[in-house]
Amino acid sequence: MLFQEKINKEMLEFNKRIEGPILEGDERYMWTYMEHNNKNRNAGIKNQVAKQTNSNWSLKSKNHQIIANKALTDLNIIYLNYIFEMREAELGPLYPEKSHYELSNNLLANNKRSNILNLESFELLMYSMNSFHGLSAHNRKFYWNSISQYFEPIYYDGDVSVFNPMLKGLQKQLQLKNIDKVRTKLMILDKDQLFEDMLKSGSSLSREKFEKILEQIILNIDKIAYFNKGFINAPQNYYPQYHKQVLPQSNKHLLTAYIKNLSTTKTDEDNIRLVFKQKDSNFLICKIDNLNCVVEILNDKEIRSLLEGKLTKKNSTYQYIGNAFMFKDFLINEEMVQAESKDKQLLRINNTSFFYEKDIRVEYLEEKKILNVYQKNSEARAYFIGGALKDLEINFYGLNRKKDTIKNLFKFPFDKDRLTGCLSFFNLDLDNININAKKGTCEDTINFINSTGTINSIVIEESFADALDVDFSDLTIKNISINNAGNDCADFSWGNYEIKKAKTKGCVDKAFSIGEKSTVVIKDLNIENANIGISSKDGSVTNLNKVIIKNTKICLEVKRKKQEFYGGIINIKNHKCKNNQIYKEEGSFINNKNVL
Repeated sequence: MLFQEKINKEMLEFNKRIEGPILEGDERYMWTYMEHNNKNRNAGIKNQVAKQTNSNWSLKSKNHQIIANKALTDLNIIYLNYIFEMREAELGPLYPEKSHYELSNNLLANNKRSNILNLESFELLMYSMNSFHGLSAHNRKFYWNSISQYFEPIYYDGDVSVFNPMLKGLQKQLQLKNIDKVRTKLMILDKDQLFEDMLKSGSSLSREKFEKILEQIILNIDKIAYFNKGFINAPQNYYPQYHKQVLPQSNKHLLTAYIKNLSTTKTDEDNIRLVFKQKDSNFLICKIDNLNCVVEILNDKEIRSLLEGKLTKKNSTYQYIGNAFMFKDFLINEEMVQAESKDKQLLRINNTSFFYEKDIRVEYLEEKKILNVYQKNSEARAYFIGGALKDLEINFYGLNRKKDTIKNLFKFPFDKDRLTGCLSFFNLDLDNININAKKGTCEDTINFINSTGTINSIVIEESFADALDVDFSDLTIKNISINNAGNDCADFSWGNYEIKKAKTKGCVDKAFSIGEKSTVVIKDLNIENANIGISSKDGSVTNLNKVIIKNTKICLEVKRKKQEFYGGIINIKNHKCKNNQIYKEEGSFINNKNVL
């Protein structure tokens, strides 16, 4: 029996990830080959690409489909490259199980160093626990991080055996500096907290056994480090895949190798159809023998089955490959292939990256430490990602609300990169930042994700929907001022937040919405003209010092909204609200010490 956390939306959120495509190896033709070819796993594994396990997510909107399709296309190309290299490689006695563990970290990481480090760290921990089974290509699972643009590994079916002899199947050279980083992290690990968390999750492991396991993992890492030092003087072709960091310009030969493998399965290969995405619900359906392709329109149910690797029609199995454009040199119907436009530009500010779309105009006054961002299109977006941002004033100027914008917002709440904010901040360390925004027409005018530090002030006016959205972060904000938001003025979730002073006016829904196990402290809060003043829900604790609420239907609200959580808590010292309306569900609490 396999016992592990279910890989779904809730797992992603608990690990500070926004919901997105979850992908894995598609084993269909691998097992078919093994059944007909004396259970030859190494050969059978070369008949697989990838599939999506949460296909329902992909069908929520057009942009959901775009994101999911890009993710699956890119991962399929990585699998196809892996298949091609396994087919072409001359495997000697040094590589008895090479085919199981050789997905390229460089390609999965989009060749970004920090992403490669994350993948290698995961791989190293799997090696150190003898969890090679979970590194086999057909057992791999990934989360597509659409913002960082890489495939994050998800643990699955590792078949852990920490105390067994080491180095079985260890063929990939790992960077020694990455090994040192992982070892250091394990050495400074808060063992007491980890052990306590394990007990809370139902573990019956003794403290003594727990300590021995950690010690053995570190010993195994030392063995791996020693083993890798022996690779320094190895011939250049000793590890052929490791040195290949980019995909070839053409994907034609990758598909050719894959088709050759499929044609040797000694099964119903004539009934296999390769599928390529065109526009909307249009797909090219191609025979593998002559690549004779026809156009089919698939409904939502068929698309969902296709992405999951389960679609069959008229006794034919449909194998999804990806965007037709990525294989234009291979397809007969080239005139039906269209490319997505590349419209982002990059500006380096401090030691972070600022990306903005073609319909964004940027004015960076470096000496004055001012960044002005102007929308030329109401759907255009910009974002910071990675590093530290310090001593900067950021001014965002949006456009007026339009009827077409209103319609599109509800249809496409985020863009092709999973951005809900007109201006977004991801994975940042912030210090002495001032943000001013006017007329945001996105789902969120300003959005923070996975960020830490201190912000001096946030001033937002005339937001079409939510003004401020903060997720998975640990922030101190000295001052917040929000006027006129078409939905919530401020949303906080999955984090720890301290706000010195805040003022909102004209919030169509909630002034402050606090959820998903957040802890929020607000020293001085003034709310005017809102539907709900403060809503604390889903395991969140909101601590309020002084609150004045005017012209608001419901002053305080505590409840459970999502079934995986318990209720909410509000602790309030000084509170003034004219109608003093309160909504409290069973299992939620309001502790009100002093009504002014």
